[in-house]
Amino acid sequence: MNREEPLVETAILGKMAEDFIGSDIGQYVLARASMEAQEANEALKKVFPLRWKRIMELQNRIYRAESIQRWLMDAVSDGEAAKRTIEGDD
Repeated sequence: MNREEPLVETAILGKMAEDFIGSDIGQYVLARASMEAQEANEALKKVFPLRWKRIMELQNRIYRAESIQRWLMDAVSDGEAAKRTIEGDD
């Protein structure tokens, strides 16, 4: 198998993402992202409705934090799908 094939590269990246998520630093990053989203969500609930710049800032913090989590999970999911395709299980 050629490592430069897109499916192989996706499978490798997925495994790397899975390993990262399982590591101490990966757990730290996911916990911080979750905490960031929760804190921004709580602040968003209390912000005065006409403070649109603050609302946008908080929405962006939530989006960024949730995106980090989603990107890692997508990498794992895509990697597993690529692995199944390579192995002929798909």
